[in-house]
Amino acid sequence: MGFFDGCILASDIDGTLLLDGRIPKNNLEKIEWFKSEGGIFTLSTGRTVNATKYSYELSHANAPVITYHGGAIYDYEQEKFIYHKTLPLISRSFMKEIMEEFPSIGVEVHSGLKLYDIRPNKITYHHVEYEALSFDNIPENYEQQDWTKVLFGVEDENDLRLLSEFSKKFEGQGCRFMVTQNKENARYFEMVPEEVNKGDALLFLKDYFNCHTAYGIGDYFNDTELILKADLSAVTKDAPSELKNMADYVTCSCEEGAVADFIVYLKGSK
Repeated sequence: MGFFDGCILASDIDGTLLLDGRIPKNNLEKIEWFKSEGGIFTLSTGRTVNATKYSYELSHANAPVITYHGGAIYDYEQEKFIYHKTLPLISRSFMKEIMEEFPSIGVEVHSGLKLYDIRPNKITYHHVEYEALSFDNIPENYEQQDWTKVLFGVEDENDLRLLSEFSKKFEGQGCRFMVTQNKENARYFEMVPEEVNKGDALLFLKDYFNCHTAYGIGDYFNDTELILKADLSAVTKDAPSELKNMADYVTCSCEEGAVADFIVYLKGSK
């Protein structure tokens, strides 16, 4: 019997597990130990399936991965989705209204493994470059396809604030809107299915593997449900104070090995 038999741990990627494309060595060591003791380790991210594969391989995760903020879970070994939520058809109208109201905002549509650059700007270009993605040709019937999420690339800080306010008119109609990153070169505002969140996806995997305990660690507001719905949770020391108040434990920084710190904490808490 391993120390972590029946346990699953889901980690956010950017700012939690990985920094500037690198996973701290102590994270990798403790993840291997966690797995050797029977634990199931996976990732939980807003990234696409294609953009997550590098981190999946680098971290040696041993389970399907939560992607698109919990909108999909992808099994890289079987090369298929085991869980996939899609946006309602009315989301097409919401996207068009936003595009008309904010003509400088870039727009990406994510449809399963496909990525369409509906209206490019420097933020969408940065996004695909940073995550080593590529855009697919936009087919005539793209609006009839299943949409996993829409990403809006916002160049101006004030536009991000205005977009957040504008999107409130669409709430309660099957879509959820959220700021997922707010940096000068990466201001992302995203539309996902209303019921989608990382916490529910973690609970799906908990049942899928018949685990008795689920752990979660993150660093930003899109990790909120992951933190709240895990049996034990942690956030990095750089996380917003609101998240720190929700979590069971606050780790060291991402650069210092936040995931390793959390695993050590978990050993002591059992």
